[in-house]
Amino acid sequence: MKSNPNSFSHNGKVLSYVQIGSGPVRLLFFHGLGGASFLWKHQFDQFSNFECIAIDAFGHGESSKNLKPDEVVAATAAAARALVKNKLPPKTTILIAHSWGGNVVAEILAKDPDWAALIAVDALCIRDEETVKVYQDFSNQLRSSPDQNAAVTQWFGEMLGTVGENEDRSLAMQALKQCPTDLLVKMTGAMTKQPKIENIPPLYVFECEQYFSGSPKYSWNTHYKASMSYFQEKADHFFFLTRSSEFNSFLQEFLKKIVS
Repeated sequence: MKSNPNSFSHNGKVLSYVQIGSGPVRLLFFHGLGGASFLWKHQFDQFSNFECIAIDAFGHGESSKNLKPDEVVAATAAAARALVKNKLPPKTTILIAHSWGGNVVAEILAKDPDWAALIAVDALCIRDEETVKVYQDFSNQLRSSPDQNAAVTQWFGEMLGTVGENEDRSLAMQALKQCPTDLLVKMTGAMTKQPKIENIPPLYVFECEQYFSGSPKYSWNTHYKASMSYFQEKADHFFFLTRSSEFNSFLQEFLKKIVS
């Protein structure tokens, strides 16, 4: 499922987003690096009693791509916040971030903690310079590859794993193709230490073994106290897409706690 996107202009850039469902509570989805709004399709189907909004971060999907790599996170955060606070009607809103999307929600929360909750789905929490250097080194590794496109595709494929429907993995690869390779590689190296969030809303954490095993310093659960957390063994980074039924059961438990 690839829904027709809406658009929102902010500071001369166009932010694309998908809006599906209705209800008194809004779920605001942020994808990871190389992702797109339509990767949340299984959550759109399952949680139609909520208003689901998934954005295409700048540099991704149908959103503007003419930004510098080190501008993307802050610009996406500012545009997403303006979309919800200035354009859409007021509504209880829960932030849901995957992977690199954790950088975007950190920017939002540092400036505006007034959200119902944050659900971090294998989401990055970068709070030290050592972690920043890990991503800078990885970016340099990709840039030095004789075939950058092949190197990025291989990396993305490893994160997708082999479980799930071929259709879902193909959809993820389609999202990757919408993000210019050179921009993606440079965005990887442009990650910075996230601002400290002084008044974080209720935090719910879902993490998979593939991404966080042996790397607790990347975890939101390490730096902030989670209200509830799950650690799924033998699971890949795109669990929400490739094993969506299982993931949605966890997400349902989170949502019951938040909106009860």
